[in-house]
This record gives sequence, structure tokens and C-alpha cells, in this order.
Amino acid sequence: MNDDMTPFERYLATTLEHEPSPPAPSLKTRQRRPSPFLRGRLVVLGLSTAAIASVLGGTAVAVAAAVHLTLPPAAPVVATTPLATPSPSAIRPAATPLPHSTGTAHPTARPHPATPAPTPVPIPPAPSPTAPSPTAVPVISSMTLSPTAFVNNGSNNTMIRWTVTSKAYIDIVLLDSNGNIVAHILTHDTKDPGGRAQGYWGYNGSGKLLPAGIYTVRITATATTGGAVTTLSEQLTLKSS
Repeated sequence: MNDDMTPFERYLATTLEHEPSPPAPSLKTRQRRPSPFLRGRLVVLGLSTAAIASVLGGTAVAVAAAVHLTLPPAAPVVATTPLATPSPSAIRPAATPLPHSTGTAHPTARPHPATPAPTPVPIPPAPSPTAPSPTAVPVISSMTLSPTAFVNNGSNNTMIRWTVTSKAYIDIVLLDSNGNIVAHILTHDTKDPGGRAQGYWGYNGSGKLLPAGIYTVRITATATTGGAVTTLSEQLTLKSS
């Protein structure tokens, strides 16, 4: 017995050795030999050529037939063809052909009418400042100095007179030739309408006699009602002794 035989081949060989020799195959037995397809199946099972020859003789034909019957039928091979995926160009709709020019003139689009520019609105000129009414009555109507010059020795003086037309606050100052205030003669004194007078003896704000020179006496009257302002001034000359 060959050592290269499979267990199944050893089993068949042992069985065939203990069986009596079969009679000579008749013509009818020869016709029962398995087909080449059966022999190919036995080869697939791993049987050697000698084992197949032993199986095909005598009663072993039935064993081969039984083995053939236990094999599952071979599944038919079906060739599958992959579905063709349409290309993007096939999905894209066909472009509509443009009509060929026939030489016919197309109508020209009408232009839209131009929107008229808005008419500029004239800006009225700024009102000119209102000039004081010529009929307005000044807060003080007159002013005089008597005398207009004196020797400034501390004993001489001048009288300042003015006329108030409406109740007002009166301020009297003395200015030097440069326009600087050197003395306050009367400060924010309330005066009723009528003639008024105030004397001046030639002293500055510190109580000292002013040097000789030309000065200006200025009166400012501010009405207590309405705030109208009137300013009058006169020249005063102070002489040295």
C-alpha cells in the first residue's frame, strides 16, 4: 500500500482487497461506467489515478456514484456587466442653437427720458443787522464839564452835569491819553430821570493827585428796564500849580 495515499484511498484499497474478484464485466456492465464528468469529480475529491481505476471496477462503481450524488451542484457562473455611468456631458441638456442672422434689422431700444435736474431753491439773503431806531430816546440826553480845565492842587474841581431820560445805572470814569482808566468817579449808581451833577477834584483811585495832562471824562448810562446803554464823554485838562 502506498504511503502517499489519503485515508479515503486507503479505505477503498482495503475494501477492494477483501472482496472477491468480480466476474468479467459484461457488455451491460461496461455501459454502466461513469462518464468522464464523474471521473473529473473524483479527481476533484483528491483521488489518485490508481484509486480511480480501482473504484471504477466492480461494485465500487456504486460508491463513486454515491460520492457524486453527495456533491452539491456547481453554481452557474453568470457574467455580470457593470452598468455604464452616464457622463456629465450626456446629462447636460443640449444647447439651443442660436438663430442665424437673416439680415433683418432689429428694433432699436428706446432711450429712457432723462430725469430733469431739480430746480435749486434760492436761499434768502441773511437779514442785515437792525439799525437803531432814530426815534429811540437815549438814557442820558446831555453832558457838560464846568470848568473844562483847572489847576490840579487839590482845592479846585470841575462839575460834571448830565440829564437822565429814564431810570438808569450811572458809571463815570476818568481816562488818560492812552485810554487807561485812572480814576472811578461814580460806580453803578442808580439815578432817576432828571438833571444830575457830580464834582471831581483831580485825584486817582489811590487818593493821589494826578499829574498835569489831558484826560477824558466818560459817562455810561444803562437803563434798568430793557438794558439800553448810552455813553457820552468830554475832555478835561489838568494843570500844574
